[in-house]
This record gives sequence, structure tokens and C-alpha cells, in this order.
Amino acid sequence: MLPGAVQDVMQAIAGCIPQTFIESLYYSHGFSATWRYVDLRPGMRLQVEYESWQYISAQAPTYSNGYSFNGTIQYDISRFMTASGEHSTVLNVFLSSLEGLAIPAPTGSGPGPIDGGGGGIDTLFTGFAQPFLRIFYPTSFKKPCEVGSTYPRDNVMILAAASWSTLNNITDKITQGLAIPAFGTDYALFYLRGRNTLTPLIKVSVNGYPTWLPVGTTLAQALSQHGVSPCAIPVVISELSIFRNWNGACGNDPAGLTTFVPHYKIPIRINWGPSVLYANGVGWLDLPLIHGDEIQIMGDHL
Repeated sequence: MLPGAVQDVMQAIAGCIPQTFIESLYYSHGFSATWRYVDLRPGMRLQVEYESWQYISAQAPTYSNGYSFNGTIQYDISRFMTASGEHSTVLNVFLSSLEGLAIPAPTGSGPGPIDGGGGGIDTLFTGFAQPFLRIFYPTSFKKPCEVGSTYPRDNVMILAAASWSTLNNITDKITQGLAIPAFGTDYALFYLRGRNTLTPLIKVSVNGYPTWLPVGTTLAQALSQHGVSPCAIPVVISELSIFRNWNGACGNDPAGLTTFVPHYKIPIRINWGPSVLYANGVGWLDLPLIHGDEIQIMGDHL
């Protein structure tokens, strides 16, 4: 396949097959709440909350030394193509385009400790320039007053893989607690030094105004940001519309050429009749939002 074709095919399939709420997040964003991982795909943003170690003194009161909040930054996830035609998913297009900029790879490999990175520029080492990126969360976090770990499994780590099969192969080893092989040319692991949290964001518009929301945000949660609190009982939903990208939108023009339609959206019907509340309390408005969704609230003056 051509570079980037796998992601395009995945997005097209995600928009064309019937899915449950949980499946829609998996197919569109590679999100598994059970195994605590999610993909970073072009168009999304990665929000990082940095915590740095603050040392006051050895005589400081108990728990005074420890990690403290040190700021938040967002990275634009983009598809990048080198002059030689190699494709990768990057956190910073500008830095990735600089020629002759050599960033050393983290010291260490695979299951053992590695020194990680201090910021986005440290993702530019050669082994990290891969088409597929996936975030993994550990099963637990150390306390803010505890010294951190240099083992990737103990941190929020990013897996970079050269192929879909490699991505899933290493994912299986991570989620099943199996030994991770030494880094090669087809994959690498990376984490940001410190006690940091990484949140993938998607872009959604409400009445034409864009907003960035965490992956997993539902329609009801987005509405609540505008003072709209959906009822907890079955009701008829009116004056509310949601439109979703159909990523496989292509057609044939009179000349017989395939035409890409970049803004082709299809409506999602949430007004067939009274809303349904299922046994687990989930209703129609608990629909997870997907990157690029457009919400229209009729009569709303935002």
C-alpha cells in the first residue's frame, strides 16, 4: 500500500460499519479502556501535563519534596512525508522537517530501564519516526512524593511501530505482561521524564465553534458545557443534530476520475422516537464523539 493508506482504509471502514458505542471508539481512535491504550492519529492533538521533581531540602517537612505541576502543552499530531517518501506520524511538523538535526535515541532498550525524553524534540530520534503511534497507561501511578521509575511500563509510554501488525504484536506483549523485545528498526518505546499525564484530544464543533475534547467525550457531556443537561428519562430529542465525517467519501466525476470530497458528512439520527435508556443506564445521548463531529443546537446563541 501507499504510505498512509492503512490509516485511510481504517478510517473509511470505521465510518461505514455498524458499531456499538465502545466499538466506535476502538475503530475510530484505537481506544481500549480495558487495556488502557489509544492511538495517536493525524488530526488529533496530544495534551501533556508535566510534573517536575521539586526538591526543597532534606530538612523540609514530610512530603514537601516531590512532583509538582509544571505546565500543560499540546502537540498537533500530523502525517509527515520525508523527501525520500517515508511516512511517519509526528508531534511537530516544523521540527520534523529540519534536515541534518540529529536527536540521540534514548539510552536503554525494550524491557529494561531507558532514560526517556524531556520534551517533544526527543521524539525525533530515528527509531520513533514510524507511521503508527499508540499511548499506553500503566496499571498504577506512583505517589507524587515518590521517586519515579525509568522503566517504560511504569510510565505513560508511547509505542511507535512501522506496521499495523507490529503495533498489535507489541501491544499484545505489553497488555499481557510478556517480555518486550529489544528495540529494532520496526518499533520503539518512549516516555517523557517526570510524572506526566497524556491526553489525546479530538476536534468537535458546536454551532460552528471548534472545541478540543478528550477522546471518550460523549454527546451529553459536550452539551453540558453549553448549559444543556439532558433528561435522565426517555424523551423525544428535538432541535439537536449531529453530523459525522464519512471518510470513504469518493465519487466519479464526468471525466471518470475519482474525486475526494473533504467535507462530506452524514447525519446521525438521534430523533427516531423517544430516547432509549438501556439496562446499564446508557442512552442515545451517551454516543461517544469522534474527531470531526459537528453538533448543531437549533436556536442556540453561542
